[in-house]
Amino acid sequence: PIPCVPWQSQTSGQYQREYMGKNKELAEQERQAEISLAEMVESQKKASKQKDEAQELSEQLKVELEFISERTANVEGELAEVEPMLQAAQNAVKGINKSMLNEIKSFKNPPTLVEKTLTCVSVLLDKPGTKYGRPR
Repeated sequence: PIPCVPWQSQTSGQYQREYMGKNKELAEQERQAEISLAEMVESQKKASKQKDEAQELSEQLKVELEFISERTANVEGELAEVEPMLQAAQNAVKGINKSMLNEIKSFKNPPTLVEKTLTCVSVLLDKPGTKYGRPR
């Protein structure tokens, strides 16, 4: 048999320990890489889901904006129809003077249309009538 040289056995043992240490280190790095990969995949799935949700919300918003636009156009059209009537009513009210109001107040029993009109006006002004359903 060949005698074993002491430094050769120590070197071989050191290499074996280094190999085992490197093997453990490599295994740990592989485990960390797998964990990182799994986290990246999960993060990518979440990002994709959020992107899909954002697209869906964007589409819903587009539909709602179209509805609002149509509704705005309709309301503006209705307002354009009513505005001349409002102007006519404002002009008619401007023609009422104090003597006309005093004449209406002097009636003990005003004509039905006058009484109904004044009652409506008092309700609109939040001043309900008192005597004979007439405004004060």
